[in-house]
Amino acid sequence: MQYVSYVIRILVIATLVIVAFTQDSLSYIDPGTGSYIFQLLIAGFLGALFAVKMFWNKVKLFFTNLFSK
Repeated sequence: MQYVSYVIRILVIATLVIVAFTQDSLSYIDPGTGSYIFQLLIAGFLGALFAVKMFWNKVKLFFTNLFSK
């Protein structure tokens, strides 16, 4: 357990050092990137809704079969 605490402490310190000493980036995000991220968010949301729908039907079917006997 002490080893895990040590590794986590080293990772936090390394992350803080990397964030503190980063340089400015000379880049931009074009409009296509924004629309792509938006499409990914919408697809993820709809996929999650579909997964919940499929899971809900299996749960409902299980309880229907359990109480119908």
